[in-house]
Amino acid sequence: MQYYLCDLHIHTALSPCAADEMTPRRIVERSKAAGLNVIAVCDHNSAQNAASVMKAGESAGIFVLPGIEIQSSEEVHITALFSCVDAALGFERDVIRPNLPAVRNRPDVFGRQLLLDENDRVIGEESQLLSTSVMITVGEVIRRARESGAITLAAHASRPAHGYLYTLGMLVEPYPDCLEFASRREALGAIRSWNLSPDRCMVICSDAHVLDAIVPGRTAIKARALAFEEIAQALKCDWLHRVVVLEDTY
Repeated sequence: MQYYLCDLHIHTALSPCAADEMTPRRIVERSKAAGLNVIAVCDHNSAQNAASVMKAGESAGIFVLPGIEIQSSEEVHITALFSCVDAALGFERDVIRPNLPAVRNRPDVFGRQLLLDENDRVIGEESQLLSTSVMITVGEVIRRARESGAITLAAHASRPAHGYLYTLGMLVEPYPDCLEFASRREALGAIRSWNLSPDRCMVICSDAHVLDAIVPGRTAIKARALAFEEIAQALKCDWLHRVVVLEDTY
């Protein structure tokens, strides 16, 4: 067993609100420079750039999880982390796309939605606006994600905009596997404000939309190896695995 430093919420330039500099190789290089071992790519309502970041990560020694940040009908953000790209893309195809409003993206208003290969080449643009709500509830998002074998995190859980706790006011079944915060201080504040059990799994993630937001890991996962199953066990608070939130340094 050893500890791996993680950031489980990073956007690429596919997310309209992310900078064009968020390309696969640049993300991986920045993550490696920050000392991270594990990252997760979680673009808004899509996993189309996940494979490219995973390929870039392989050559740099960064373990990359394919993920999606889903916006529920209540406008709550849930990140789902999948075991493989096919599972993530299948969830996008079968669950997200049929329930995503058919609104065309306006790059001049919302930002570009770039499709990239592992060498940072632009290979296309997503035309449907991704930063909208899917027409299913947060509970249904969690249930359907779990049916796909995914781990669910309440993204930036206490943030006023799209935060699970701020929007819903409490934990509601089916519960997300883990709660995500921007800092240790924020997590401790949420424990007090919402009377949460300190034993509940919590992680600190950057929710990076620009490269400078990728900083040294503030969450360490204790696992036997870099594998989805091991990370999933830790995020489910398995007794053998551990998630450790480190002191804030940024």
